Amino acid sequence: MMQRFVYHARGLDHIETGDPCQDAYLTARCGDAMVFGVSDGVGSRKHSERGSRVAVASAVLYVSNHLESGMADEDVRDVIRAGFAVAYHTVCDTARRAGEPARELDATLCVGVWDGKRLSWGQAGDSGMVAALATGEYVMVTHQQHDDAGGMIPLRFGPDTWEFGTVEGNVASVLAATDGLFERLCPKLLRETEQQVYVPLARKLLHRTEATAEERHGLDRRLRNIIRREPHLHTVDDATLLLLYDPERPPATLDDAYYQEPAWEELRNAVAERIKKEWAAETAHMKRLHVKGAEQ
Repeated sequence: MMQRFVYHARGLDHIETGDPCQDAYLTARCGDAMVFGVSDGVGSRKHSERGSRVAVASAVLYVSNHLESGMADEDVRDVIRAGFAVAYHTVCDTARRAGEPARELDATLCVGVWDGKRLSWGQAGDSGMVAALATGEYVMVTHQQHDDAGGMIPLRFGPDTWEFGTVEGNVASVLAATDGLFERLCPKLLRETEQQVYVPLARKLLHRTEATAEERHGLDRRLRNIIRREPHLHTVDDATLLLLYDPERPPATLDDAYYQEPAWEELRNAVAERIKKEWAAETAHMKRLHVKGAEQ
């Protein structure tokens, strides 16, 4: 039977400044499927906490009210796409009624539909989703959306920027998180490697096999402590993590080598070397001009 675990906390930075938590989440059961979503308000906007709540609530409720049993992958994605459109217009309308520009309610939106096997999703912004396949592999489902200058692309940027998809293979459990925690599970150092997920950490969260309610509550407390105290998960930002799983159908266990720590030092050195080469290529013409000027 599908179970849910939620971690939702106000960030240290917002506690110090007196700002509210700008994250929001919602889940809804729809027949044999779970509809879920997370949203992160853009911190520089005046009413982003309102935008995140409105976005995730309108999208999840729309999708859960329009799903039908036996839908094909494409049809499920179409429902999610329509849910994003509803969220977009609801946020804009909320801003209009408050007499504010829509940008003041900017937020991300990450929504999924999981029936215990199939996972379909929609993405706007830099929140994200990780899945454990029934085969035991851990995959990064969504990619963070940024413009060329590194700025986050929110829901307000419209349909041309939204992304949708369905995971290939059966999904045993799925996790959605706002950017602070998502980037700990899918560190930037791993983004250009074959394994983009920090597997040892993801396994602690996504591999659940409890048999009783007492065991489940105990594991929930353990996970909350891990999120609060695990150095690899530390963030001063608002933090929301939503986990859906079926303890009777956990992901398979692979060879020990799959769960080994990444070679962090090698990865850092490789990035440093790449940056060094890129900088050398970018500045080569400046060196040529300097030599030419010296000759004259």
